[in-house]
Amino acid sequence: MQPFQCKGREAVKALAVGLLGGTINLLAIHLVQLRWPHPGTGGLAHVVWKTLSFVLFFLGFRHSPLPPPSETVKTLFHIVVGMIMAWIYAVFFYSRLTGPPWLRGLIFVQIPFLIQVFVILPQIGAGVLGLKLGLATPFLVFILNAIYGLILGAFYVPCSADTKISR
Repeated sequence: MQPFQCKGREAVKALAVGLLGGTINLLAIHLVQLRWPHPGTGGLAHVVWKTLSFVLFFLGFRHSPLPPPSETVKTLFHIVVGMIMAWIYAVFFYSRLTGPPWLRGLIFVQIPFLIQVFVILPQIGAGVLGLKLGLATPFLVFILNAIYGLILGAFYVPCSADTKISR
């Protein structure tokens, strides 16, 4: 298959893998919440909502037009972010990382892990590494990101590598 014939399928493959990874990651989060109620979805959604509310206020809206995001909105937001991350992985990182596909995915998710523990969790009041939620938080965040990364690496293979990479 010629590379130009495959380009349109790359985005579809990446988005499908992101949907799968985001959904499985979400299920894993809900399983973790059975034991530890704090880890969960919504940190990034809350930061985005706060920022958007600030921008709207700055633009002249005097009353906050955005209530806190519902569980449904946070869930959909989580899935969409998973799909966007898979697309970023496919376009910018897959060809630059080396090693077996599962390891490439695991390496890639260190970026969102670091953003979560050093930016998102402090922004929502959980402290650096989320330690205000408990000592297990950084470990749980790492494991949950690793699940997504392993799925991403295991299931995303570019068209040009479909027949070259064995798992």
